[in-house]
Amino acid sequence: MGAEPTSSGEAPEARGATLVIFIDGAFTRPENGSHVRFLDLVTFAADRFASVTLYSFKDHPTYPWTDTAVAEFAARFPGVNLIVEPRGRAVRLLTKVKNAVIALFPSLARHVLRWKAPGATPAYERLLQSPGGVVLVLNFVDAASILNGLPGGGFVIETHDVKFLKHSKRFKQPTNTLRVLAKYRSEIAIWRLASALVAISPVDATLMQTLADDTRVFYVPSYGRAAPAPAPLEPEGGFDFDLLFVGADNELNAMGLARFIEANAGWLERRRMAVAGHVCDNPMVASVLAHRPHCVSFGFQDDLAPLYARSKAALSPVDGTGLKIKVVDALAHGKPVFGSAHALAGLPPGFEECVFPARQQEMDALLDDAERLRRSEKAALAYYQKFQQSGNLVLFEAFLQRQLSGHEPLGLRRRW
Repeated sequence: MGAEPTSSGEAPEARGATLVIFIDGAFTRPENGSHVRFLDLVTFAADRFASVTLYSFKDHPTYPWTDTAVAEFAARFPGVNLIVEPRGRAVRLLTKVKNAVIALFPSLARHVLRWKAPGATPAYERLLQSPGGVVLVLNFVDAASILNGLPGGGFVIETHDVKFLKHSKRFKQPTNTLRVLAKYRSEIAIWRLASALVAISPVDATLMQTLADDTRVFYVPSYGRAAPAPAPLEPEGGFDFDLLFVGADNELNAMGLARFIEANAGWLERRRMAVAGHVCDNPMVASVLAHRPHCVSFGFQDDLAPLYARSKAALSPVDGTGLKIKVVDALAHGKPVFGSAHALAGLPPGFEECVFPARQQEMDALLDDAERLRRSEKAALAYYQKFQQSGNLVLFEAFLQRQLSGHEPLGLRRRW
């Protein structure tokens, strides 16, 4: 591996420009919603574009590119060139400097993002010299400063979080604190430099278009991945659980789940609840579940279909930004969802028969009514099919095709 491309060994022969997707860290075993989104994006790109490269850093602190991850990627995406190389100390330090300068002086962002540590990422430098040029799709706004210098053309930011709002919610800091305002200043400055932004929810899309009004915004709730086989409307022998929570180990998941369990402690004593995913490893969650035999911890599951089949409904009492992918996964399995106000706000219209507020009255009304539950399961599948077709995916694909073919300048609104 090292600093060399890990799949074909050389940059692919270009037919027009090369679509380069940057994702920081491995994601071949989807352990959270971000990984699911990454896989869907790469699948979409591999199916539709002639020359696609995934660039990443080998030494991600949580999800490093091991030999196993590289092999899994090659098997899943044989037509996508994978390039991973070490980030290195110089690049890490430079990223911190860039972030600090942009937060203090947002007007300098276009110049600061060009800064690079010469020779630190040779594979990336060669990639940028690909015949026909490159079109960069960056996952999350942070990627703009993480990369070792952006080229002079435009770039696309694909994001399913608004960074400054997520920080505010995660650390319970008002949006007018200096730390949140610094993130706001840098995030908006980078948004305004992008050729396009891709939002995962209608709320995020509206916010982006308002704050970065010179930048094109595409609302893409789904990249059209195939739906899993839906769970049977009622398994033989009945359901084992009333509710199922699936989540990664992050603070928003842990806080949301713990608060829900503690606030509904008496009500949950007559219910059965399953919890799956790495959120089970979180000390806060483990402590809350420890003395509640009606709440069963399953840990990370490679295949969630059996748990969905055994559960009446899914649960997402979590705050944050963007769209909760756990909600979409539950709907894809034919399960109604009880969610927070945020979980509902992130969805396009039409979910009223299958996504409900996570309140006792609403939960009792559905969980104890077999006929209504069956109707909600059917509504979940119907809504998921509609969800797959919503948004601006067709327009976004056409936009990328124009950029790759040279019919639209790489810097849509401006050259750097």
